[in-house]
Amino acid sequence: MIEIKIDCITMEDKFRVLSAANAKYGDSAASLTFSGGSPLILTRLFLQSCADFIANCSEKALPKLAVQASLYYVRIARLFEISGLSNYKDREMATKYHEKAKTLLEVAEKLCEQGFRDVDILLQAVSESLKLLQKEWYEEVTAEELEKIKKAMVSGPRGIAAHSGHWYNCVNGHPVRLAPCSLPHYHICTD
Repeated sequence: MIEIKIDCITMEDKFRVLSAANAKYGDSAASLTFSGGSPLILTRLFLQSCADFIANCSEKALPKLAVQASLYYVRIARLFEISGLSNYKDREMATKYHEKAKTLLEVAEKLCEQGFRDVDILLQAVSESLKLLQKEWYEEVTAEELEKIKKAMVSGPRGIAAHSGHWYNCVNGHPVRLAPCSLPHYHICTD
């Protein structure tokens, strides 16, 4: 369990560095070299290690350790999910990790019914983690994806008149299209 906890803390630090580098340097942050490997690559190994540990804890009737390992799994799965991935395969994996995390938390919630030391604290952490995983998450639309969207709108099946509008960015940088029609258009930014 100590090894999983140390690995989790190390992974969290690497994700923080990656996030800060992405914010400052954009796509060039992908070339950043990490001691021991990139968190994006190490995530799969860490999550597999957690899943194996949880299975062993279940076999040996160690519910508290299974719950703790499930919470660590969720932390890293969530960081992977919100890390700003641009690769389709990585986004697909993030979705799988997310679903596995929800399943592990549901099992952990049931394990807490067995009662053990600090069960109240762990049950609260499980409940909060489940709430966090139920929130919707959004991915940033890449410039390439935005260009494909614009092309599709212009060359729609019946030639929709997307070319008759105007594209601009709102104050937060979100792309918005205004088109002439009888209905008013609004862009409500939630950032």
